[in-house]
Amino acid sequence: NYLAFAFLVAIVLINWNNPVSNQDKLEFFKILVTAFILLMLSLVDIWVCEKYMPIVRHVKTCLHTASLSLLALALYLYYTFERD
Repeated sequence: NYLAFAFLVAIVLINWNNPVSNQDKLEFFKILVTAFILLMLSLVDIWVCEKYMPIVRHVKTCLHTASLSLLALALYLYYTFERD
C-alpha cells in the first residue's frame, strides 16, 4: 500500500508544472499509469489451493518488479529529456 501511495505522489510530482513539452508529459503519464495498474493488479488476492500458492506469489512479484522498473524508466526519461 505504501508503494501505491508513492506511485500517486510520483505521478503528481512529475507532471506538476514542469518545463517538459506536452508530448513528453503524455509519455511520462502513460508509463506511470501503466506502472500503477500493474501495481494495483499485484494487490488483488487470488484464492487458490495451497498447491498453486507459489505461482500466485511469483506472479505478484513479477507485477511488482515490472511496476518498479517502469517507475525507474519514467524517472530516467524525465531527467534525461532536454528541456524546452
